[in-house]
Amino acid sequence: SNTTTTSARRSSRVSPRNKTMTTSRASSKSPSSSPSLSYQKEDSNKDTPPPPQPMIRRPKKRTTYYTKLKLNDLKKLCQQERLPTHGTEAALRTRHEEWVLCYNAECDSMNPK
Repeated sequence: SNTTTTSARRSSRVSPRNKTMTTSRASSKSPSSSPSLSYQKEDSNKDTPPPPQPMIRRPKKRTTYYTKLKLNDLKKLCQQERLPTHGTEAALRTRHEEWVLCYNAECDSMNPK
């Protein structure tokens, strides 16, 4: 009796994007027949929300090695990121490091600024 209930449950429905795929097995004609597939248009008036949009993350900034950079190179880095370019080499390095840290933290958030 257990095999009759499992063979009765062979029909399955999968619903990808407004289409329904029905799989059923021919029960009495031939035991080795392949499953038949039929596609039917689903009712589009259902109140189902649209699928969620994939979140596109912006790329993170790479690690910068500041030991070999000269003052002019640090100023160029800060200028590219629209940061102030005045100050000592240590101030520029700290400013850029903090900015990269904040930028990468925002990349991880759900709604980056």
